[in-house]
Amino acid sequence: MRKRNFKGGIGIVLLVLLGLGFTGFMPVEKAVAAPEKVRLSMGGSNTGTWIYMFCAIMADVWKRYLPDVDITLMATGGTTANYLPMDKGEMDLAGAATFGDYWALNGMYFAKNKILNFCSLLPASKAFSHVFTYVDSPIKTLKDLDGKRVHLGARASPTSIVNEEIFKILAIKPNYVYSTPTEAVGMVKDRRVDAMAYSVGAPWSVIMDIATDRPIKFLH
Repeated sequence: MRKRNFKGGIGIVLLVLLGLGFTGFMPVEKAVAAPEKVRLSMGGSNTGTWIYMFCAIMADVWKRYLPDVDITLMATGGTTANYLPMDKGEMDLAGAATFGDYWALNGMYFAKNKILNFCSLLPASKAFSHVFTYVDSPIKTLKDLDGKRVHLGARASPTSIVNEEIFKILAIKPNYVYSTPTEAVGMVKDRRVDAMAYSVGAPWSVIMDIATDRPIKFLH
């Protein structure tokens, strides 16, 4: 009886030891920390511009389909205000324009020196220079804008600079008016300016908005 119990005790000890042995050799899964998100900053433009809205949509799409990426969109003074922070490493992504790229690369206008630390990522749209006035305005051609109040959008923005250059080449000297595109809508509807010139992709919602209240015509 004791002998049987002794054998049984040995069996129990062996089972326990084997159990411990197997436990020691079994792989233990370690807790894996969630990957840290890649945090990027993105410069847009004025909040009332189409490029700011485009940047907002792109940031939302990237965050939705790239869960490990977090993008913070910032309003800036315009796309031309994005090049210097990009060059200094203070901004990771930014809205821009091809003529802004050219001016930055050649150290013109907003760039006192050549800015080279950037590259194009993806195209947003093809821009056209829209110049329009009221249907009943005596202004018939671009030349008639000489001395007239012409709205160009935000000061020092790519669209205002490129249209200033166009008028300069054509030897036309309007009196320029600057503001955000949102403010420009009210100014045109109230006829506080004689015309507006803006470089943007077509169709532009601002022109469509103005045309619903104030019939307009394009100049060439």
